[in-house]
Amino acid sequence: MNTVELNCHPASPAKPDCQIRVAFRRQGPLLNLTYQCSGDTQAIKLPEPGPVRRQDGLWKHTCFEAFLQKAGDDSYEEYNFSPSGCWAHYRFSGYRQALPESAIAEPRIHCSRENDGFTLSTCIELLHDQGLQLGLSAVLENPQGKLSYWAAKHTKETPDFHEAAGFVIPLK
Repeated sequence: MNTVELNCHPASPAKPDCQIRVAFRRQGPLLNLTYQCSGDTQAIKLPEPGPVRRQDGLWKHTCFEAFLQKAGDDSYEEYNFSPSGCWAHYRFSGYRQALPESAIAEPRIHCSRENDGFTLSTCIELLHDQGLQLGLSAVLENPQGKLSYWAAKHTKETPDFHEAAGFVIPLK
């Protein structure tokens, strides 16, 4: 299993005193992701658990994200995972140029809270098999509704997870 640490964007209006690490492993056509948040996680607002279902707008609250792009291609995919159990999947032909929805296998999502943090684990079925670049990110909401933006690599002065320069993790 590989691990990446996410960093809070300096322009985030709120920054909880926590750390986010993402462990990931590819197993054939599946990608397992485990987002672990530790530290002062009481300063993070988590949505109530519910049924696993597709839902838009998850990035407006605490959620975890994965971006996948085939090397040398402008198109990419975005996955959002909420601790509530909700998820979203989007396809883009280029930078923020949305494509119509497509049917995908529903990701499995499991969230657990521990004394010193919480963990969200998910497994997704990959649509491509070779040459993928991965971008990992998170949005954390505080109790006052302010958001902080976390990524393996930030590429602009304002948070922007769709920037291909942030898809820096080769997925083998």
